[in-house]
Amino acid sequence: MLLASSAAYTAAVLGCFIAVPQIVLLARTRDAGGLSVRSWEIGSLSATAWLAYGLRVDDPPQILANTCALAGGLVVMWLALEPGGRRRRELRAFGVVAGLVGLAVVTVPLPWLTAPLAATGIASRLPQLRVTAATWWNRRSSSVAVGTWVMTVSVASLWLFYGVAIHDLAIAGSATLSVSTAALILAAETSARPAWLGGSSDRLPASVADVVDVQETAALELRGERPVMELVTGELVTL
Repeated sequence: MLLASSAAYTAAVLGCFIAVPQIVLLARTRDAGGLSVRSWEIGSLSATAWLAYGLRVDDPPQILANTCALAGGLVVMWLALEPGGRRRRELRAFGVVAGLVGLAVVTVPLPWLTAPLAATGIASRLPQLRVTAATWWNRRSSSVAVGTWVMTVSVASLWLFYGVAIHDLAIAGSATLSVSTAALILAAETSARPAWLGGSSDRLPASVADVVDVQETAALELRGERPVMELVTGELVTL
C-alpha cells in the first residue's frame, strides 16, 4: 500500500505541472492552432468531477491533483479563447456545468459513479484526438505542447498503477483510457505523415482538379478562344 500511495502522490505532484508547457507556449505565441479548447473544457470538467470524488472519499492525492488540473485547465482556456464575449460566455457556461457536475458526484450513490468517472479518461481526449488527426493528416503546424502530453502519459500511468493497487475501478478504468488516448495524441504530435499516404494537402485531389480543368477549357471555347497547354513540372496546365 505504501508503494501505491507513493505512486499516487507522485502522480498528483507531477499533475500540477501538466498544463505548464501548454500555458507557456500559449502565452508566448498566442497561437492556438491545432489545440482543441473543447478538450481542455471537458478535461477541466473531468477534474471537477474527480475533485468532488476525492473530497467525498477523502483521497488527498486526488484532491491535490485535480485542484491543480482544474486551475491549469482554466488558465489554458483563458489564453486559448478569443478575448471578449465568447470567452466570457464559455467560462460562464463552464462554471454552471462544473457546479452541476460537482453536485452530482457528491450526491449520487458511489457505485453509479464508476462508469461515468472511468469514461472521463477518453471523453476529455476525443476532441483533441480529432483535431490532432486532422493536423497530422494535413501536415499543418500545431500549437499543442508536446511536454504536456509526455507528462499526461506518465501521470496517467501512475494513476493506473494506483487504481489497480487499491482496487478502485473508476480510477483504473479512467487511467487506462487516458494513457492510451494521450499516447495516440503524443505519437501524432511528434511524427509527420508518411509521404506514401498521399501527396501534399495543398493540392486538389486529381478528380477535383480534372473537373476544374474541364470547366476552364469549356469557358474558353465558349468565348471563341482556344486553351493553350504547357508542360509544367511534368503536368499539362491550362494557361
